[in-house]
Amino acid sequence: GTAGFTVHCQSEVTPTIQWFKTGDPDDVEITESDPDVTIETETVGELTTSTLTLDNVDETDEGNYYAKATSTGGVKDSRTVQFVLKKMLAYYPFEDNADDASGNGLHGTEMNGPVYADGVVGRAIDLDGSDDYVDLPDGFDNFLSGLTFTLWAYPDAAANWARFLTFNNGNPSDNIFWSRVGTDTTLRFDVERGTVNVGIVDAAGALALSAWQMFTVTMDETGAVVMYKDGLPIATGTVQLPNLITRTNCWIGESAWSGDSTYNGLLDEIRIYNYALTADEVANRYVADSGEPFCRFRPEFDLSGDCRVTLEDFAMVAATWLECGTYPASACP
Repeated sequence: GTAGFTVHCQSEVTPTIQWFKTGDPDDVEITESDPDVTIETETVGELTTSTLTLDNVDETDEGNYYAKATSTGGVKDSRTVQFVLKKMLAYYPFEDNADDASGNGLHGTEMNGPVYADGVVGRAIDLDGSDDYVDLPDGFDNFLSGLTFTLWAYPDAAANWARFLTFNNGNPSDNIFWSRVGTDTTLRFDVERGTVNVGIVDAAGALALSAWQMFTVTMDETGAVVMYKDGLPIATGTVQLPNLITRTNCWIGESAWSGDSTYNGLLDEIRIYNYALTADEVANRYVADSGEPFCRFRPEFDLSGDCRVTLEDFAMVAATWLECGTYPASACP
């Protein structure tokens, strides 16, 4: 793909604009000596605009970028922006371990001896609701382009505020969590900036016991949230985007609040993305994992309930053809 950055500089004397990527220890100037780099600069009056374009971007291009303007009046740096690729951050298939199968190395650590059982796809982790959970590496910092959490769950008990996923810092603060509401059947997605809650989306009646269910939550770059169950949307809402901050308490099945229960049941196929999957992608994921087609929308004239309009539906109409409920009966043709 292609990434673009633009900076505007106002100066009485036309400045020279240079582009840099922050480094450790030294920042690196980005120039057109790289065939994948294009820099276009234009001055109109006192306003100079420079655009940096990166073609064929990959993970080596991720990082922080800024521009430097130099004129007879001095030197001024622009603000720094972080560039990340939209991608799957982590994937936990729980094939008798808590390893990350995405290739990003974000392996989980099993805490207090959870066991494994047959899952939807291969094996699944079985958390006992007492003290089992999975500790994930620090990080999960940048969700400014949105996020997606998706997983299969088989809850054994309505454990109080039991979490699917929690990303937060110690107080706790800057929380992102996905959990049961109390012991209710409501599933909640919650975002806090610092210790201020900036958005909640609830899906009432979503959680069932002793059954496999695929849950997905997406949040796009505007904060628009959609919750799905088994490939179908069940709740929508809006939150503010979470802060860009390294989160040090990242867990599967555990809460940052001591009064909350740990998750009790099976979990499988947990995937975490730094962007919002589309409704089509969520539906494709459900079919890929379940191995079964499903009725994503019911056609208007599907009277038989088989998700199709067929001769069976026509026969149901024909069976009552010309029936009339107008009163008096003489008004019917």
